[in-house]
Amino acid sequence: MIDERSMTLAMDMTGQEPVKGWLASEKIFDCRAYWHAGEFWTRSGHQIKAPAAVRFGGRWFADPGLEFVAFDFPELHATWDKRIREAARAVKGSAAARAVTFERIRDIHQFVAFLTRIRKLGGEGGIFRNPDAVGYETGRSVNYLRVKF
Repeated sequence: MIDERSMTLAMDMTGQEPVKGWLASEKIFDCRAYWHAGEFWTRSGHQIKAPAAVRFGGRWFADPGLEFVAFDFPELHATWDKRIREAARAVKGSAAARAVTFERIRDIHQFVAFLTRIRKLGGEGGIFRNPDAVGYETGRSVNYLRVKF
């Protein structure tokens, strides 16, 4: 069974060092699921029955208003920027899936501008990943921080 113990969970950004050089992406309103052995699993350990057409690297079931956003590729032992690029390759050509986009934070001004832009667009917040962390971590991680509005 897959559940939240199998997933990386963000820590709230409260008093940590500035995230200069870290990788930033939008925190997406979601029903988070883990894709494993052709099935989706929720954080609480419930299996989500996906239509037969839903497969990585294949055609995705397109439901209006529903989008699958890949934000990691746990099987690849590498830094997150390499894992998310692999996730992007896995969903390439899909009508209903994409990999999350990200940018590298250069300084505090870009950090503030990044969060301001997301807030103006009605987003939930920002996610920040340590660019030097290698491998997929499970549980709460100091290498995976969030800011929620």
